[in-house]
Amino acid sequence: NGICDIVRTPKCLIAETSKHGSRYVVVLKDLAQKESANPIRLVQPGQQLSISDVQLILGALAEVHANYWQDEDSVPPIYAKRINRASKFVGLVIGKAIKENRTVGGLIEPGSDIDRITAATQKLGGICAMDALLDELHPDLRTLVHGDCHGGNIYMTGCEVGRTGVGLLDWQTYSFGNPLQDVASVLVMCLSVEDFVEHRDELTEYYLDAL
Repeated sequence: NGICDIVRTPKCLIAETSKHGSRYVVVLKDLAQKESANPIRLVQPGQQLSISDVQLILGALAEVHANYWQDEDSVPPIYAKRINRASKFVGLVIGKAIKENRTVGGLIEPGSDIDRITAATQKLGGICAMDALLDELHPDLRTLVHGDCHGGNIYMTGCEVGRTGVGLLDWQTYSFGNPLQDVASVLVMCLSVEDFVEHRDELTEYYLDAL
């Protein structure tokens, strides 16, 4: 249930896909069980987190990144077979979801910080183009990358027992790539604009020290 010592992932009970189309089913352990000895706090998409929470997340990511640093052989190779197709598919789905949510007032509120971030990302060529730019600027940085570190894919563990940890959901876009993808996603998606401007440098240093 953990990808390294402090980063948790839910136990997968069933994972099946259909060879006849894109239908699939994934059944995970119920993270919200009341009787759990390790209570959790789910982070919501677009939720602004405290500096201490973001430090915990960056520290957890640093442990993941360090554990797989420059060691592609230790990363399950399935990502290499689907990365191009998956990247195009993810870009299409995200673009469609953003457009629909803007229209119907869904997860992305028009004029919100997240709305401006996604609009700016699209102007730069989309997530895949930004990832390619990072790879060009820092070709020597390579490790296991989650690839989708927004708040909705993060949960905090042990919230009532004294030692808070971090859990990560939705690993379907993982790759062996640039760890700054994950760091930037957390800083941009989990902080308020004010906290991002004031604390981004110290939080980046925190990640580097942890790494």
